Amino acid sequence: MPGRVLSEKKGNSFGIARLILLLLVFLVFFALPFLPALFSDSRFYGVKANSKAPDFVLTDLSGQQVSLSDFRGKPVFLMFGYLNCDSLCHNQVMLFQEINALNLTASERSPVFLYIAMDPERDKAEKIAQYFDAHADNFISLNATDYKSAQAIAMKYGAYFSRSGKMSSGDYEIDHPGHIFLIDQAGNKRFTYSASHKQAVRIISDLHFIRTEEQKTITLPGV
Repeated sequence: MPGRVLSEKKGNSFGIARLILLLLVFLVFFALPFLPALFSDSRFYGVKANSKAPDFVLTDLSGQQVSLSDFRGKPVFLMFGYLNCDSLCHNQVMLFQEINALNLTASERSPVFLYIAMDPERDKAEKIAQYFDAHADNFISLNATDYKSAQAIAMKYGAYFSRSGKMSSGDYEIDHPGHIFLIDQAGNKRFTYSASHKQAVRIISDLHFIRTEEQKTITLPGV
């Protein structure tokens, strides 16, 4: 009888341990992706950040070197893309177009929209420019010398991407998170938007917020 009671206690302990393990697995695979939303600021559409945006030096269509710091004084929307992307990259470019169209007012400076090419081996600068730069003067595509150089920049932004498929034949895709980054006039990363952030009007609201902040920091003469 005592032996049976001891066995039941061990069985109950094992059952509790399994339950705890299952709960931990649930948290890791299901709950963690929603934690940023739980702790995000409801005033804003994007995921708020306030860190220095990693600088980089790439080349534009003309072959001139361009760095992120060249755009100080203007807000910057930054994305990583490639032309063979099924839909995500194209949707983001369309979102940039919508933001630019809705935001064009005489009283405000237009943001800069940067497209960093993830697939320089297949996507030549001329092709990307026809696809992206042709939309407006403030749409600028930037190119790395090779895939790994572009990948290294993306890693600094927490937007790691990798190729999958038949590399030898060039029949591959690029797995990437599809983030968009909003960088303020001082070069700080302020908001991150995922692939599910598709509302241009609400993104513009975040843009207005950082512009208002800038205005508040201007010291008036004699004050």
